[in-house]
Amino acid sequence: MEWEVPINRNKNKILNIIVIVIALFIANNIYKASTKTFDAVKEVKNKELEKNALLDNMGKLNKKINSYKNFLNKKDISLVINNISDIAKDSGVKIVMVRPEEEQASLMYVKYSFNFGIIVSDYKALGRFISKLESSSDVYIVDTINISPEFASEEGSLKGLTVSLKVSTFLFKDNRWK
Repeated sequence: MEWEVPINRNKNKILNIIVIVIALFIANNIYKASTKTFDAVKEVKNKELEKNALLDNMGKLNKKINSYKNFLNKKDISLVINNISDIAKDSGVKIVMVRPEEEQASLMYVKYSFNFGIIVSDYKALGRFISKLESSSDVYIVDTINISPEFASEEGSLKGLTVSLKVSTFLFKDNRWK
């Protein structure tokens, strides 16, 4: 009986404490669940940000590829020989023979090659010609070069150089990248 009086007197307080403890327990469980959900959403957000960064990077790379493709495709194959002839004139080189080779096609580009026979006065003129050719705004690559010096028969001095060289250029043909 002695215990009944304090229990009856504090019955409301004990009931309130039990309700508060239960409420705290439920609130703690809700907090843990919402924290897990928040962390999962945060992780998904980070993954999506990474994907966006990769997509942006891919877009930039695609723009670069398209700019290179457009740069390489500006030239017309029929004008290649004219451009090389102009470069030869500027360099003091005389073209005596031009022979196109069969084009080499791959999935994304076509390689056009030309064999040239040229005559130059000295190695400096040849160097100027090759330098201007490979630094041209159009892309030309000297694949092979054979040099034969010609000497004056009486003096033994250099009369000039006979040079055969193979020059290649490229055009993209794949339209998937546009």
